[in-house]
Amino acid sequence: MKKTLIRLCSSASALFLLSAVVLPFSASAKNTIDNGDFRYTILEDGKSAELTSYLGHSLYISIPRTVDEYRVVSIGAAAFRENTEIKELDITDSVKEIGTGAFEGCTSLRKAAFPGTLETIGNSAFLNCTALSEITIDDGVKRIGDYAFSGCSSVATLELPNSIEYVGDGAFLNCTALSNPVIPRSVDYFGAYALENTEWMRSGKDEFVTVGDGILIKYRGDKTTKSIPDTVKTIGSAAFAGNEKMQKVMLPSSVTKIEKNAFLNCVSLEEIYMPGTVVSIGSGAFENCKALSSLNFPKGLARVEERAFAGSGLVRAAIPSYAATIEKNAFDGCEMLAEVSFSEGVKKISAEAFKDCTLLRRAVFPQSLKEIEGYAFTGCSSLTRVEFNSDAEIRSFAFSECANLSEAVFYKNPSKLEPNAFNFCPKLTIYSDNNLYLNEYASSNGCKSEDIRNLKSFDMNAPLDNGEKEGETFSGGYALAVVIIIIVDLSVVALFSFYILVIDPKQRKAAAKRRSAKRAAAADDKKRPETDSTAAAEKKPVHRTAEVPEGRPRTDAQRPVRKRPEADTTKTVNRTERPGRAPSAVKPPEKKQ
Repeated sequence: MKKTLIRLCSSASALFLLSAVVLPFSASAKNTIDNGDFRYTILEDGKSAELTSYLGHSLYISIPRTVDEYRVVSIGAAAFRENTEIKELDITDSVKEIGTGAFEGCTSLRKAAFPGTLETIGNSAFLNCTALSEITIDDGVKRIGDYAFSGCSSVATLELPNSIEYVGDGAFLNCTALSNPVIPRSVDYFGAYALENTEWMRSGKDEFVTVGDGILIKYRGDKTTKSIPDTVKTIGSAAFAGNEKMQKVMLPSSVTKIEKNAFLNCVSLEEIYMPGTVVSIGSGAFENCKALSSLNFPKGLARVEERAFAGSGLVRAAIPSYAATIEKNAFDGCEMLAEVSFSEGVKKISAEAFKDCTLLRRAVFPQSLKEIEGYAFTGCSSLTRVEFNSDAEIRSFAFSECANLSEAVFYKNPSKLEPNAFNFCPKLTIYSDNNLYLNEYASSNGCKSEDIRNLKSFDMNAPLDNGEKEGETFSGGYALAVVIIIIVDLSVVALFSFYILVIDPKQRKAAAKRRSAKRAAAADDKKRPETDSTAAAEKKPVHRTAEVPEGRPRTDAQRPVRKRPEADTTKTVNRTERPGRAPSAVKPPEKKQ
Protein backbone atom coordinates (compact mmCIF):
# COMPACT_ATOMS: atom_id res chain seq x y z
CA MET A 1 0.00 0.00 0.00
CA LYS A 2 2.78 2.38 0.93
CA LYS A 3 4.58 1.67 -2.33
CA THR A 4 1.39 2.39 -4.28
CA LEU A 5 0.92 5.70 -2.50
CA ILE A 6 4.54 6.65 -3.14
CA ARG A 7 4.15 5.82 -6.83
CA LEU A 8 0.94 7.86 -7.10
CA CYS A 9 2.57 10.84 -5.38
CA SER A 10 5.62 10.66 -7.61
CA SER A 11 3.43 10.45 -10.71
CA ALA A 12 1.39 13.45 -9.58
CA SER A 13 4.55 15.43 -8.91
CA ALA A 14 5.89 14.58 -12.34
CA LEU A 15 2.62 15.63 -14.01
CA PHE A 16 2.60 18.89 -12.03
CA LEU A 17 6.18 19.69 -13.03
CA LEU A 18 5.49 18.81 -16.67
CA SER A 19 2.42 21.06 -16.74
CA ALA A 20 4.40 23.89 -15.12
CA VAL A 21 6.96 23.63 -17.89
CA VAL A 22 4.70 22.91 -20.88
CA LEU A 23 1.75 25.23 -20.18
CA PRO A 24 3.69 28.51 -20.38
CA PHE A 25 5.17 27.42 -23.70
CA SER A 26 1.79 26.45 -25.06
CA ALA A 27 0.24 29.69 -23.82
CA SER A 28 3.12 31.61 -25.31
CA ALA A 29 2.71 29.73 -28.56
CA LYS A 30 -0.97 30.61 -28.66
CA ASN A 31 -0.27 34.32 -28.00
CA THR A 32 2.52 34.59 -30.59
CA ILE A 33 2.33 34.30 -34.36
CA ASP A 34 5.33 33.95 -36.67
CA ASN A 35 4.44 34.88 -40.22
CA GLY A 36 7.47 34.93 -42.46
CA ASP A 37 9.75 37.78 -41.42
CA PHE A 38 7.23 39.27 -39.00
CA ARG A 39 6.39 38.22 -35.46
CA TYR A 40 3.11 39.24 -33.81
CA THR A 41 1.54 39.14 -30.36
CA ILE A 42 -2.21 38.65 -29.97
CA LEU A 43 -3.74 41.36 -27.77
CA GLU A 44 -6.17 40.87 -24.89
CA ASP A 45 -9.28 41.60 -26.92
CA GLY A 46 -8.64 38.41 -28.90
CA LYS A 47 -9.33 40.18 -32.18
CA SER A 48 -6.23 42.24 -32.85
CA ALA A 49 -2.47 41.81 -32.93
CA GLU A 50 0.68 43.86 -32.49
CA LEU A 51 3.72 43.55 -34.73
CA THR A 52 6.53 43.00 -32.22
CA SER A 53 9.63 42.29 -34.34
CA TYR A 54 10.97 42.04 -37.86
CA LEU A 55 13.59 39.46 -38.82
CA GLY A 56 13.85 40.04 -42.59
CA HIS A 57 16.22 42.02 -44.79
CA SER A 58 13.93 43.87 -47.22
CA LEU A 59 14.60 47.45 -48.28
CA TYR A 60 10.92 48.24 -48.64
CA ILE A 61 8.57 47.45 -45.71
CA SER A 62 4.80 47.36 -45.94
CA ILE A 63 2.94 46.58 -42.73
CA PRO A 64 0.14 44.06 -43.48
CA ARG A 65 -3.46 44.75 -42.38
CA THR A 66 -4.11 41.30 -40.95
CA VAL A 67 -2.31 38.19 -39.82
CA ASP A 68 -4.42 35.04 -39.85
CA GLU A 69 -7.80 36.29 -38.59
CA TYR A 70 -6.32 39.10 -36.43
CA ARG A 71 -6.20 42.77 -37.39
CA VAL A 72 -2.76 44.44 -37.01
CA VAL A 73 -3.44 47.60 -34.97
CA SER A 74 -0.01 48.57 -33.64
CA ILE A 75 3.75 48.39 -34.18
CA GLY A 76 5.41 47.43 -30.92
CA ALA A 77 8.24 49.15 -29.07
CA ALA A 78 11.64 48.68 -30.70
CA ALA A 79 10.16 46.40 -33.39
CA PHE A 80 12.56 47.65 -36.10
CA ARG A 81 15.15 49.36 -33.89
CA GLU A 82 18.58 49.86 -35.50
CA ASN A 83 17.63 48.10 -38.72
CA THR A 84 20.06 49.76 -41.12
CA GLU A 85 18.66 48.12 -44.27
CA ILE A 86 15.14 49.58 -44.50
CA LYS A 87 14.82 52.52 -46.92
CA GLU A 88 11.04 52.99 -47.31
CA LEU A 89 8.12 52.36 -44.98
CA ASP A 90 4.43 51.98 -45.81
CA ILE A 91 2.05 51.81 -42.88
CA THR A 92 -1.39 50.44 -43.66
CA ASP A 93 -4.65 52.00 -42.49
CA SER A 94 -5.21 49.34 -39.85
CA VAL A 95 -2.38 50.60 -37.65
CA LYS A 96 -3.41 53.07 -34.95
CA GLU A 97 -0.22 53.37 -32.92
CA ILE A 98 3.54 53.23 -33.40
CA GLY A 99 5.30 52.24 -30.18
CA THR A 100 8.28 53.74 -28.38
CA GLY A 101 11.51 53.50 -30.35
CA ALA A 102 9.88 51.35 -33.04
CA PHE A 103 12.19 52.61 -35.83
CA GLU A 104 14.88 54.25 -33.73
CA GLY A 105 18.30 54.25 -35.36
CA CYS A 106 17.08 53.10 -38.80
CA THR A 107 19.76 55.18 -40.47
CA SER A 108 18.93 54.12 -44.05
CA LEU A 109 15.23 54.98 -43.88
CA ARG A 110 14.51 57.80 -46.33
CA LYS A 111 10.74 57.98 -46.64
CA ALA A 112 7.83 57.42 -44.24
CA ALA A 113 4.10 57.93 -44.87
CA PHE A 114 1.55 57.96 -42.03
CA PRO A 115 -2.13 57.32 -42.84
CA GLY A 116 -4.97 59.27 -41.24
CA THR A 117 -6.11 56.20 -39.32
CA LEU A 118 -2.90 56.38 -37.29
CA GLU A 119 -3.52 58.25 -34.04
CA THR A 120 -0.22 58.19 -32.15
CA ILE A 121 3.45 58.27 -33.12
CA GLY A 122 5.21 57.15 -29.96
CA ASN A 123 8.16 58.57 -28.05
CA SER A 124 11.47 58.30 -29.92
CA ALA A 125 9.71 56.36 -32.67
CA PHE A 126 12.06 57.65 -35.41
CA LEU A 127 14.86 58.98 -33.24
CA ASN A 128 18.15 59.49 -35.13
CA CYS A 129 16.87 58.34 -38.51
CA THR A 130 19.48 60.56 -40.12
CA ALA A 131 18.60 59.75 -43.74
CA LEU A 132 14.87 60.42 -43.33
CA SER A 133 14.08 63.36 -45.62
CA GLU A 134 10.42 62.93 -46.56
CA ILE A 135 7.66 62.75 -43.96
CA THR A 136 4.00 62.66 -44.95
CA ILE A 137 1.42 62.86 -42.14
CA ASP A 138 -2.22 62.62 -43.19
CA ASP A 139 -5.09 64.34 -41.41
CA GLY A 140 -6.20 62.18 -38.52
CA VAL A 141 -2.93 61.81 -36.62
CA LYS A 142 -3.41 63.40 -33.18
CA ARG A 143 -0.28 62.87 -31.19
CA ILE A 144 3.47 63.04 -31.86
CA GLY A 145 5.44 61.80 -28.86
CA ASP A 146 8.52 63.14 -27.12
CA TYR A 147 11.63 63.10 -29.35
CA ALA A 148 9.66 61.23 -32.01
CA PHE A 149 11.73 62.66 -34.90
CA SER A 150 14.64 64.09 -32.94
CA GLY A 151 17.95 63.89 -34.78
CA CYS A 152 16.37 63.43 -38.22
CA SER A 153 18.89 65.84 -39.69
CA SER A 154 17.78 65.41 -43.34
CA VAL A 155 14.19 66.59 -42.86
CA ALA A 156 13.88 69.98 -44.57
CA THR A 157 10.11 70.54 -44.70
CA LEU A 158 7.29 69.65 -42.32
CA GLU A 159 3.56 70.21 -42.49
CA LEU A 160 1.46 68.96 -39.61
CA PRO A 161 -2.26 68.30 -40.24
CA ASN A 162 -5.07 70.12 -38.47
CA SER A 163 -5.83 67.01 -36.45
CA ILE A 164 -2.60 67.30 -34.44
CA GLU A 165 -3.29 68.12 -30.79
CA TYR A 166 -0.04 67.21 -29.03
CA VAL A 167 3.60 67.69 -30.09
CA GLY A 168 5.94 66.26 -27.46
CA ASP A 169 9.09 67.67 -25.90
CA GLY A 170 12.00 67.68 -28.34
CA ALA A 171 9.81 66.18 -31.06
CA PHE A 172 11.92 67.73 -33.86
CA LEU A 173 14.98 68.62 -31.82
CA ASN A 174 18.22 68.68 -33.84
CA CYS A 175 16.43 68.44 -37.17
CA THR A 176 19.10 70.81 -38.41
CA ALA A 177 17.85 71.14 -42.01
CA LEU A 178 14.24 71.94 -41.06
CA SER A 179 13.59 75.46 -42.35
CA ASN A 180 9.85 75.98 -42.75
CA PRO A 181 7.64 74.00 -40.33
CA VAL A 182 3.87 74.46 -40.59
CA ILE A 183 2.19 74.15 -37.18
CA PRO A 184 -1.65 74.26 -37.18
CA ARG A 185 -3.76 76.23 -34.72
CA SER A 186 -5.27 72.98 -33.48
CA VAL A 187 -2.16 72.16 -31.42
CA ASP A 188 -3.03 72.29 -27.73
CA TYR A 189 0.42 71.44 -26.38
CA PHE A 190 3.73 72.16 -28.08
CA GLY A 191 6.64 70.66 -26.17
CA ALA A 192 9.80 72.17 -24.79
CA TYR A 193 12.62 72.48 -27.30
CA ALA A 194 10.46 70.78 -29.94
CA LEU A 195 12.07 72.89 -32.70
CA GLU A 196 15.37 73.66 -31.01
CA ASN A 197 18.51 73.61 -33.17
CA THR A 198 16.65 73.76 -36.46
CA GLU A 199 17.39 76.10 -39.34
CA TRP A 200 14.10 77.85 -38.68
CA MET A 201 15.07 78.69 -35.08
CA ARG A 202 18.61 79.72 -35.96
CA SER A 203 17.58 82.08 -38.75
CA GLY A 204 14.74 83.76 -36.81
CA LYS A 205 15.26 87.12 -35.13
CA ASP A 206 11.94 87.66 -33.35
CA GLU A 207 12.14 88.37 -29.63
CA PHE A 208 9.04 86.24 -29.00
CA VAL A 209 8.90 82.94 -30.92
CA THR A 210 5.34 81.65 -31.27
CA VAL A 211 3.69 78.75 -33.07
CA GLY A 212 0.12 77.59 -33.62
CA ASP A 213 -2.57 79.59 -31.89
CA GLY A 214 -0.41 81.97 -29.84
CA ILE A 215 1.85 79.45 -28.12
CA LEU A 216 5.00 81.23 -26.94
CA ILE A 217 7.76 78.63 -27.20
CA LYS A 218 10.79 80.84 -26.55
CA TYR A 219 11.80 84.32 -25.38
CA ARG A 220 15.09 85.45 -26.93
CA GLY A 221 15.40 88.90 -25.37
CA ASP A 222 17.65 90.07 -22.55
CA LYS A 223 15.44 92.58 -20.73
CA THR A 224 14.94 92.44 -16.97
CA THR A 225 11.33 93.65 -17.20
CA LYS A 226 8.99 92.57 -19.98
CA SER A 227 5.34 92.72 -20.94
CA ILE A 228 4.12 89.79 -23.01
CA PRO A 229 2.16 90.84 -26.14
CA ASP A 230 -1.57 90.12 -26.14
CA THR A 231 -1.22 87.84 -29.16
CA VAL A 232 0.14 85.21 -26.78
CA LYS A 233 -2.44 82.83 -25.33
CA THR A 234 -0.18 80.15 -23.84
CA ILE A 235 3.21 80.44 -22.15
CA GLY A 236 4.77 77.34 -23.65
CA SER A 237 6.85 74.73 -21.92
CA ALA A 238 10.30 76.05 -20.90
CA ALA A 239 9.67 79.34 -22.74
CA PHE A 240 11.67 81.32 -20.12
CA ALA A 241 13.50 78.41 -18.49
CA GLY A 242 16.97 79.27 -17.24
CA ASN A 243 16.64 83.01 -17.88
CA GLU A 244 18.76 84.51 -15.09
CA LYS A 245 18.18 88.18 -16.03
CA MET A 246 14.40 88.39 -16.02
CA GLN A 247 13.04 90.10 -12.88
CA LYS A 248 9.48 91.18 -13.72
CA VAL A 249 6.96 89.75 -16.17
CA MET A 250 3.52 91.10 -17.07
CA LEU A 251 1.13 88.57 -18.58
CA PRO A 252 -1.79 89.87 -20.66
CA SER A 253 -5.39 88.86 -20.06
CA SER A 254 -5.22 86.77 -23.25
CA VAL A 255 -3.09 84.15 -21.45
CA THR A 256 -5.01 81.15 -20.14
CA LYS A 257 -2.25 78.55 -19.69
CA ILE A 258 1.25 78.41 -18.28
CA GLU A 259 2.81 75.15 -19.37
CA LYS A 260 5.28 73.01 -17.45
CA ASN A 261 8.74 74.40 -16.64
CA ALA A 262 7.76 77.75 -18.21
CA PHE A 263 9.84 79.76 -15.72
CA LEU A 264 12.02 76.96 -14.36
CA ASN A 265 15.24 78.23 -12.70
CA CYS A 266 14.49 81.92 -13.32
CA VAL A 267 16.46 82.71 -10.18
CA SER A 268 16.12 86.52 -10.48
CA LEU A 269 12.36 86.57 -11.09
CA GLU A 270 10.88 88.72 -8.32
CA GLU A 271 7.42 89.55 -9.60
CA ILE A 272 4.95 88.19 -12.11
CA TYR A 273 1.56 89.66 -12.80
CA MET A 274 -0.84 86.82 -13.48
CA PRO A 275 -4.34 87.67 -14.74
CA GLY A 276 -7.45 85.93 -13.49
CA THR A 277 -7.89 84.32 -16.91
CA VAL A 278 -5.16 81.75 -16.14
CA VAL A 279 -6.75 78.39 -15.37
CA SER A 280 -3.71 76.11 -15.62
CA ILE A 281 -0.18 76.27 -14.19
CA GLY A 282 1.90 73.31 -15.33
CA SER A 283 4.29 71.15 -13.34
CA GLY A 284 7.55 72.84 -12.39
CA ALA A 285 6.32 76.15 -13.88
CA PHE A 286 7.99 78.27 -11.16
CA GLU A 287 10.36 75.73 -9.67
CA ASN A 288 13.52 77.18 -8.11
CA CYS A 289 12.40 80.80 -8.61
CA LYS A 290 14.24 81.78 -5.43
CA ALA A 291 13.52 85.51 -5.65
CA LEU A 292 9.75 85.08 -6.18
CA SER A 293 8.30 85.97 -2.76
CA SER A 294 4.68 86.69 -3.64
CA LEU A 295 2.18 85.63 -6.28
CA ASN A 296 -1.46 86.46 -6.89
CA PHE A 297 -2.97 83.04 -7.51
CA PRO A 298 -5.70 83.37 -10.15
CA LYS A 299 -9.18 82.58 -8.87
CA GLY A 300 -9.95 80.21 -11.73
CA LEU A 301 -6.90 78.02 -11.16
CA ALA A 302 -8.18 74.44 -11.43
CA ARG A 303 -5.25 72.64 -9.77
CA VAL A 304 -1.71 73.19 -8.54
CA GLU A 305 0.45 70.76 -10.49
CA GLU A 306 3.46 68.73 -9.35
CA ARG A 307 6.45 70.84 -8.30
CA ALA A 308 4.75 73.96 -9.65
CA PHE A 309 6.36 76.13 -6.94
CA ALA A 310 8.91 73.72 -5.47
CA GLY A 311 12.00 75.46 -4.12
CA SER A 312 10.60 78.93 -4.78
CA GLY A 313 10.89 81.93 -2.44
CA LEU A 314 7.16 82.28 -1.75
CA VAL A 315 6.38 83.71 1.69
CA ARG A 316 2.58 83.43 1.50
CA ALA A 317 0.28 81.24 -0.57
CA ALA A 318 -3.49 81.58 -0.80
CA ILE A 319 -4.90 78.51 -2.56
CA PRO A 320 -8.05 79.48 -4.48
CA SER A 321 -11.34 77.60 -4.22
CA TYR A 322 -11.23 76.13 -7.73
CA ALA A 323 -7.93 74.38 -7.08
CA ALA A 324 -9.46 71.12 -5.93
CA THR A 325 -6.16 69.25 -5.84
CA ILE A 326 -2.68 70.22 -4.74
CA GLU A 327 -0.44 67.74 -6.49
CA LYS A 328 2.73 66.03 -5.27
CA ASN A 329 5.63 68.25 -4.23
CA ALA A 330 3.73 71.37 -5.33
CA PHE A 331 5.43 73.51 -2.63
CA ASP A 332 8.23 71.11 -1.71
CA GLY A 333 11.24 72.87 -0.17
CA CYS A 334 9.69 76.38 0.00
CA GLU A 335 11.88 77.34 2.95
CA MET A 336 10.50 80.89 3.18
CA LEU A 337 6.81 79.91 3.17
CA ALA A 338 5.38 81.12 6.50
CA GLU A 339 1.64 81.26 5.74
CA VAL A 340 -0.67 79.16 3.61
CA SER A 341 -4.45 79.44 3.45
CA PHE A 342 -6.83 76.95 1.87
CA SER A 343 -10.10 78.21 0.46
CA GLU A 344 -13.30 76.18 0.53
CA GLY A 345 -13.15 73.92 -2.50
CA VAL A 346 -9.74 72.33 -1.89
CA LYS A 347 -10.38 68.58 -1.63
CA LYS A 348 -7.03 66.85 -1.68
CA ILE A 349 -3.46 67.58 -0.59
CA SER A 350 -1.13 65.08 -2.22
CA ALA A 351 2.04 63.44 -0.94
CA GLU A 352 4.96 65.75 -0.04
CA ALA A 353 2.98 68.79 -1.21
CA PHE A 354 4.45 70.97 1.59
CA LYS A 355 7.47 68.86 2.46
CA ASP A 356 10.31 70.73 4.24
CA CYS A 357 8.51 74.08 4.43
CA THR A 358 10.56 74.84 7.51
CA LEU A 359 9.03 78.27 8.36
CA LEU A 360 5.37 77.24 8.10
CA ARG A 361 3.77 77.82 11.52
CA ARG A 362 0.06 77.07 11.11
CA ALA A 363 -2.30 75.25 8.73
CA VAL A 364 -6.10 75.56 8.81
CA PHE A 365 -7.90 73.09 6.56
CA PRO A 366 -11.34 73.81 5.05
CA GLN A 367 -14.57 71.83 5.35
CA SER A 368 -14.24 70.70 1.72
CA LEU A 369 -11.00 68.79 2.38
CA LYS A 370 -11.36 65.03 1.94
CA GLU A 371 -7.82 63.66 2.10
CA ILE A 372 -4.27 64.46 3.17
CA GLU A 373 -1.81 61.97 1.74
CA GLY A 374 1.31 60.60 3.39
CA TYR A 375 4.29 62.94 3.95
CA ALA A 376 2.23 65.95 2.86
CA PHE A 377 3.73 68.13 5.63
CA THR A 378 6.73 66.05 6.64
CA GLY A 379 9.75 68.00 7.85
CA CYS A 380 7.81 71.21 8.61
CA SER A 381 9.94 71.82 11.68
CA SER A 382 8.27 75.13 12.68
CA LEU A 383 4.70 73.89 12.38
CA THR A 384 3.00 74.28 15.78
CA ARG A 385 -0.75 74.04 15.09
CA VAL A 386 -3.00 72.28 12.55
CA GLU A 387 -6.78 72.70 12.53
CA PHE A 388 -9.22 70.33 10.83
CA ASN A 389 -12.71 71.57 9.96
CA SER A 390 -13.74 68.43 8.08
CA ASP A 391 -13.77 64.66 8.47
CA ALA A 392 -10.84 64.27 6.07
CA GLU A 393 -8.78 61.09 5.92
CA ILE A 394 -5.27 61.66 7.27
CA ARG A 395 -2.80 59.13 5.95
CA SER A 396 0.30 57.70 7.61
CA PHE A 397 3.25 60.08 8.01
CA ALA A 398 1.18 63.04 6.79
CA PHE A 399 2.72 65.20 9.55
CA SER A 400 5.80 63.13 10.36
CA GLU A 401 8.94 64.77 11.75
CA CYS A 402 7.16 68.00 12.68
CA ALA A 403 9.24 68.37 15.82
CA ASN A 404 7.41 71.45 17.19
CA LEU A 405 3.86 70.42 16.35
CA SER A 406 2.12 70.77 19.70
CA GLU A 407 -1.56 71.25 18.80
CA ALA A 408 -3.76 69.18 16.48
CA VAL A 409 -7.26 70.62 16.69
CA PHE A 410 -10.20 68.52 15.48
CA TYR A 411 -13.51 70.32 15.16
CA LYS A 412 -14.94 67.18 13.57
CA ASN A 413 -14.29 63.49 13.97
CA PRO A 414 -11.94 62.34 11.13
CA SER A 415 -13.26 59.54 8.95
CA LYS A 416 -9.84 57.88 9.07
CA LEU A 417 -6.75 58.73 11.09
CA GLU A 418 -3.94 56.29 10.39
CA PRO A 419 -1.65 55.31 13.29
CA ASN A 420 1.54 56.99 12.07
CA ALA A 421 -0.06 60.20 10.83
CA PHE A 422 1.81 62.22 13.49
CA ASN A 423 4.96 60.11 13.63
CA PHE A 424 7.93 61.73 15.46
CA CYS A 425 5.86 64.61 16.84
CA PRO A 426 6.96 64.38 20.50
CA LYS A 427 5.14 67.53 21.73
CA LEU A 428 1.74 66.78 20.21
CA THR A 429 -1.51 67.34 22.11
CA ILE A 430 -4.80 66.44 20.41
CA TYR A 431 -7.66 68.83 21.09
CA SER A 432 -11.26 67.69 20.55
CA ASP A 433 -14.70 67.84 22.12
CA ASN A 434 -13.78 64.89 24.35
CA ASN A 435 -14.08 62.63 21.33
CA LEU A 436 -13.62 59.03 22.43
CA TYR A 437 -12.02 57.94 19.16
CA LEU A 438 -9.44 60.74 19.30
CA ASN A 439 -8.76 60.21 22.99
CA GLU A 440 -8.05 56.53 22.32
CA TYR A 441 -5.88 57.44 19.35
CA ALA A 442 -3.85 59.84 21.50
CA SER A 443 -3.44 57.22 24.21
CA SER A 444 -2.32 54.49 21.81
CA ASN A 445 0.10 56.77 19.94
CA GLY A 446 1.83 58.38 22.89
CA CYS A 447 0.11 61.77 22.56
CA LYS A 448 -1.72 63.95 25.05
CA SER A 449 -5.42 64.76 24.71
CA GLU A 450 -7.21 67.90 25.87
CA ASP A 451 -10.66 69.41 25.79
CA ILE A 452 -10.97 71.88 22.94
CA ARG A 453 -12.28 74.48 25.39
CA ASN A 454 -8.80 74.65 26.90
CA LEU A 455 -7.28 75.66 23.58
CA LYS A 456 -5.49 79.00 23.68
CA SER A 457 -5.53 81.52 20.86
CA PHE A 458 -2.75 81.11 18.34
CA ASP A 459 0.17 83.53 18.39
CA MET A 460 2.04 83.58 15.11
CA ASN A 461 5.04 85.29 16.70
CA ALA A 462 5.32 83.06 19.75
CA PRO A 463 8.78 81.52 20.14
CA LEU A 464 9.16 77.80 19.60
CA ASP A 465 9.84 75.88 22.79
CA ASN A 466 13.27 74.29 22.63
CA GLY A 467 13.17 74.69 18.90
CA GLU A 468 13.32 78.20 17.60
CA LYS A 469 15.41 79.63 20.47
CA GLU A 470 17.88 76.82 20.44
CA GLY A 471 17.96 76.95 16.70
CA GLU A 472 18.66 80.69 16.79
CA THR A 473 21.38 80.19 19.39
CA PHE A 474 22.98 77.53 17.32
CA SER A 475 22.61 79.41 14.05
CA GLY A 476 23.86 82.64 15.65
CA GLY A 477 26.43 81.97 18.37
CA TYR A 478 27.51 78.40 17.68
CA ALA A 479 27.50 78.82 13.96
CA LEU A 480 29.62 81.97 14.22
CA ALA A 481 32.02 80.23 16.58
CA VAL A 482 32.27 77.28 14.23
CA VAL A 483 32.95 79.61 11.31
CA ILE A 484 35.64 81.46 13.26
CA ILE A 485 37.29 78.18 14.28
CA ILE A 486 37.26 76.99 10.71
CA ILE A 487 38.75 80.28 9.48
CA VAL A 488 41.48 80.15 12.16
CA ASP A 489 42.28 76.54 11.33
CA LEU A 490 42.48 77.32 7.66
CA SER A 491 44.70 80.34 8.37
CA VAL A 492 47.05 78.23 10.50
CA VAL A 493 47.20 75.58 7.82
CA ALA A 494 47.85 78.23 5.16
CA LEU A 495 50.63 79.88 7.21
CA PHE A 496 52.22 76.56 8.02
CA SER A 497 52.05 75.55 4.37
CA PHE A 498 53.55 78.92 3.36
CA TYR A 499 56.36 78.46 5.89
CA ILE A 500 57.08 74.91 4.72
CA LEU A 501 56.93 75.75 1.03
CA VAL A 502 58.50 79.26 0.92
CA ILE A 503 60.20 80.47 4.10
CA ASP A 504 61.80 77.26 5.36
CA PRO A 505 63.62 76.50 2.06
CA LYS A 506 65.08 80.03 2.05
CA GLN A 507 66.25 79.69 5.65
CA ARG A 508 67.79 76.35 4.89
CA LYS A 509 69.70 77.84 1.96
CA ALA A 510 70.92 80.77 4.07
CA ALA A 511 72.06 78.46 6.89
CA ALA A 512 73.85 76.27 4.37
CA LYS A 513 75.65 79.33 2.96
CA ARG A 514 76.74 80.44 6.46
CA ARG A 515 78.08 76.98 7.28
CA SER A 516 80.01 76.83 4.03
CA ALA A 517 81.46 80.32 4.68
CA LYS A 518 82.61 79.27 8.16
CA ARG A 519 84.24 76.16 6.80
CA ALA A 520 86.05 78.23 4.13
CA ALA A 521 87.28 80.73 6.76
CA ALA A 522 88.56 77.92 9.00
CA ALA A 523 90.44 76.42 6.08
CA ASP A 524 92.09 79.80 5.32
CA ASP A 525 93.20 80.22 8.97
CA LYS A 526 94.95 76.89 8.88
CA LYS A 527 96.97 77.90 5.82
CA ARG A 528 98.30 81.25 7.33
CA PRO A 529 101.76 81.24 9.34
CA GLU A 530 101.43 81.70 13.05
CA THR A 531 102.71 85.08 14.58
CA ASP A 532 104.25 85.60 18.02
CA SER A 533 101.60 87.81 19.47
CA THR A 534 103.10 87.72 22.96
CA ALA A 535 106.52 89.02 21.81
CA ALA A 536 104.90 91.84 19.96
CA ALA A 537 102.97 92.71 23.06
CA GLU A 538 106.22 92.84 25.20
CA LYS A 539 107.89 95.33 22.85
CA LYS A 540 105.15 97.89 23.47
CA PRO A 541 105.91 100.32 26.31
CA VAL A 542 103.63 99.68 29.22
CA HIS A 543 103.81 103.21 30.70
CA ARG A 544 102.45 104.87 27.57
CA THR A 545 98.79 105.01 26.93
CA ALA A 546 97.77 104.79 23.34
CA GLU A 547 95.27 107.23 22.01
CA VAL A 548 91.97 105.44 21.68
CA PRO A 549 89.46 106.72 19.18
CA GLU A 550 86.17 107.86 20.57
CA GLY A 551 83.54 105.17 20.79
CA ARG A 552 85.99 102.28 21.30
CA PRO A 553 86.57 100.75 24.77
CA ARG A 554 90.01 101.03 26.35
CA THR A 555 92.07 98.07 27.51
CA ASP A 556 93.57 97.80 30.99
CA ALA A 557 96.96 98.83 29.66
CA GLN A 558 95.52 101.93 28.06
CA ARG A 559 93.57 103.21 31.08
CA PRO A 560 95.57 105.90 33.19
CA VAL A 561 96.60 104.84 36.74
CA ARG A 562 94.86 106.84 39.44
CA LYS A 563 97.05 107.72 42.51
CA ARG A 564 95.58 107.35 45.99
CA PRO A 565 95.67 110.71 47.94
CA GLU A 566 98.27 110.94 50.80
CA ALA A 567 97.00 111.05 54.34
CA ASP A 568 97.01 114.46 56.17
CA THR A 569 99.14 113.88 59.27
CA THR A 570 98.86 117.42 60.55
CA LYS A 571 95.31 116.93 61.77
CA THR A 572 94.77 115.29 65.14
CA VAL A 573 91.82 113.28 66.02
CA ASN A 574 89.85 114.32 69.06
CA ARG A 575 88.45 111.04 70.25
CA THR A 576 86.23 112.73 72.72
CA GLU A 577 84.18 114.43 70.03
CA ARG A 578 82.73 111.19 68.69
CA PRO A 579 82.05 108.86 71.59
CA GLY A 580 81.63 105.23 70.83
CA ARG A 581 83.59 105.34 67.60
CA ALA A 582 86.52 102.97 67.20
CA PRO A 583 89.93 104.60 67.25
CA SER A 584 91.52 105.33 63.93
CA ALA A 585 93.71 102.64 62.53
CA VAL A 586 96.09 105.24 61.13
CA LYS A 587 98.99 106.00 63.47
CA PRO A 588 101.22 109.09 63.26
CA PRO A 589 104.77 108.42 62.20
CA GLU A 590 107.30 108.15 65.03
CA LYS A 591 110.02 110.75 65.38
CA LYS A 592 113.57 109.58 64.94
CA GLN A 593 115.89 110.21 67.82
